[in-house]
Amino acid sequence: MQPTTRAPAVVSIPWLGDGLTLSAPETVHLAITARCNLACPGCYVPPFIGAELTTAELRNLIDQWTQMRVFQLAVGGGETLLRQDLFDVLAYAREQGIVPNLTTNGTLLTSDAVRRLERTGVARVNLSWCGPGAREQSHAVVRALRLLLGSTLRVGVNLLVTWALLPRLPQKLARLQALGVRQVTILRPKPPAIPSQVGAAWYAANRLCRADLLRLRDVLNAWQGILHLEVDSALVGLMGDTDAAALRWRGIYGCTAGQRICTVWPDGRVTPCSFLADMSDGSVHQTPFAELWRRGKGWEALRDTTAQPPCSAAARAAWPATNAATRSPETASAYTAGGKRDAHPERSRWLRHGSQHGGLPLHCPRQGHCLVCLLGWPAGRLRRRPGAGPDAVLS
Repeated sequence: MQPTTRAPAVVSIPWLGDGLTLSAPETVHLAITARCNLACPGCYVPPFIGAELTTAELRNLIDQWTQMRVFQLAVGGGETLLRQDLFDVLAYAREQGIVPNLTTNGTLLTSDAVRRLERTGVARVNLSWCGPGAREQSHAVVRALRLLLGSTLRVGVNLLVTWALLPRLPQKLARLQALGVRQVTILRPKPPAIPSQVGAAWYAANRLCRADLLRLRDVLNAWQGILHLEVDSALVGLMGDTDAAALRWRGIYGCTAGQRICTVWPDGRVTPCSFLADMSDGSVHQTPFAELWRRGKGWEALRDTTAQPPCSAAARAAWPATNAATRSPETASAYTAGGKRDAHPERSRWLRHGSQHGGLPLHCPRQGHCLVCLLGWPAGRLRRRPGAGPDAVLS
């Protein structure tokens, strides 16, 4: 398969010099469409009015990423199977030496689609079980899982754990195990990619508080080994008492938005991650991708590990410890170090917090306070539990 358009000249980029930001992203998250056949509460994908990138433009981008030596392409949406050219895009990425991965809600999956996915060389297909929990959708996801598990594809499940799901999480994991699933990625509820009142209200009603997070940690410890469990970067703080070098050895760096990953949206805008859609550096329609990555305009705080978010005893005290006081929109605002509401919470959420934790930014910048600090780990306490093996990163 040959590219239909010629890629523009790629800017020659050295190592960016801060010791953390790569000269090219390790993984590009491609939101190939914002269209979806579901309307899941809390979906972080913002609405898009402009036209989606065409097949030719996507191949052009893949050519640029190949020249930059991007390693992985994580294709998501919206619902990815609504793009008629999805299989061609995945196959072209693999042909160019980039490892493609796919996320889908599974409701549109058919036997023919599974066979086509097998031919693309996609490395892994993850089903998102993050919707409103309707019986019909649950049946569709189970049907899709059975189709995928009966194929040669590597399969996983993305599981969004809200405070309401948390008490039933062991039962949910047991059901996935019974279906034959072996890999599960645990996702933490996050504010919307572009701040909004509706999104903030959903987040306030569903987020995990300190007690929830400690309970989640216990569940993950109990199930790790029975299933292969992964967590998103917003939960890496659960590993805050693990040696930083051990985390790096396992490829765990905390939040790497703008340092090792970035997102390309359906209209061509580039942002440091999927949850920071209001931090666009520009569009691939006007600027070569390599230049957008190199300059990282507006991403300076993400690439600066000396910047500190409001992590303090006062901040921990301001953060709700239990579910009781957290289920209303009024609690969605971030707090300053003094415990007062911040009129511009997004500013503090951009800041990194690595220097106190072995150089790793163990928090999600969209969520404000460092999870390690919120859970009460002392500053600098990044040590492996005595006697723990390399797989005990959640212990």
